[in-house]
Amino acid sequence: MDTIPFMNLKDSFPLIYDEVISKITHLIKNTQFIGGEEVRLFEKEFASFCNSSYAVGCANGTDAILVALKALEIGPGYTVLVPANTFIAT
Repeated sequence: MDTIPFMNLKDSFPLIYDEVISKITHLIKNTQFIGGEEVRLFEKEFASFCNSSYAVGCANGTDAILVALKALEIGPGYTVLVPANTFIAT
């Protein structure tokens, strides 16, 4: 029986290796680990890609959900429905 691998980053990584290493090296040399110019540029480019005026980079999906809920003024007393199944990492 043939199986489909869950996730295979090994085969695709060589295609972008130089770009990834170059960017990581740049970030380390400039000690830009949180925020900074790179995040600002990403947010601008991602907002444009999504045809949106704004985008906010988040550390993880939980932060993204929290930002969205706060932006919509959803808090105590509200019911928030979420899917029962998500990516395995959660």
